[in-house]
Amino acid sequence: MILGNLIVIIISLLPLCLLLTAISVNPPGQINLDTHQYIARAWVGDCIEVKYEITSKRGLGLFSVFQEIPPHFSLVEGNNFRVFWKGWKTQKFIFGYKICCTKRGLYKILRPEWEANHPLYLKSSTSGTLGETFI
Repeated sequence: MILGNLIVIIISLLPLCLLLTAISVNPPGQINLDTHQYIARAWVGDCIEVKYEITSKRGLGLFSVFQEIPPHFSLVEGNNFRVFWKGWKTQKFIFGYKICCTKRGLYKILRPEWEANHPLYLKSSTSGTLGETFI
């Protein structure tokens, strides 16, 4: 009778230990965005290549990067939304795409926004954005 209850107690402690281990893991953090290429002026029909180098130093899990495109620009190549998996070590990622100007005017291109999630979604997500770029 005592041995039977001991096995049940040990089996029930295993998920608790796994949960405590998972909670101790932090989602990706210290995400920095560096501009690779930037063109300050474009005419109608000109294409602009937007590239960022993303560095994540802490945590483990998924993080997504999104950059809003002004209304009178068309996406020609690439994608303005990417999802990355960050491992234990510091990692660098390249995020880029090409847009073409379809109408004249002064447009504001916001810096990319990012959102990081815990690998098992046990902690709340973190997000951020950095500055603005004018074209």
